[in-house]
Amino acid sequence: MKKILSFLIAGIMACSSAGCSQKNANPISLPEESTIQSIDVTVGEETEKYSDSEWISQCISSMNNAQATAKESVQDIPQADEYIKIDINTEDAKSTLFVYLEKNDYYIEQPYQGIYKTDSAFYQTITGNH
Repeated sequence: MKKILSFLIAGIMACSSAGCSQKNANPISLPEESTIQSIDVTVGEETEKYSDSEWISQCISSMNNAQATAKESVQDIPQADEYIKIDINTEDAKSTLFVYLEKNDYYIEQPYQGIYKTDSAFYQTITGNH
């Protein structure tokens, strides 16, 4: 009886751990760099518009290099107390993302798409703190 119970417990643990593995977010979805006209960065009440192609290229490259996490984005805005809003503007659309600091880690959140871990260099680029 003890043997059967041990196998049953081991089986339940194996099944539950297999079902608990979390899938990382889908890759970040950004417009083609060549279609981007500007990027608006809003920190608090201040919005800065960037249209310099070199800055846009650096920004998009950093966002594309962010690592997908298993955290889900389930709201229009992050649950973080403070965040930076990024609007990527093309001729016919706007993509909105958010950047925030949580427990000494930097994240990019794309609403309903996913949450991605980034680095302090990207954060400094968008806030202008070099």
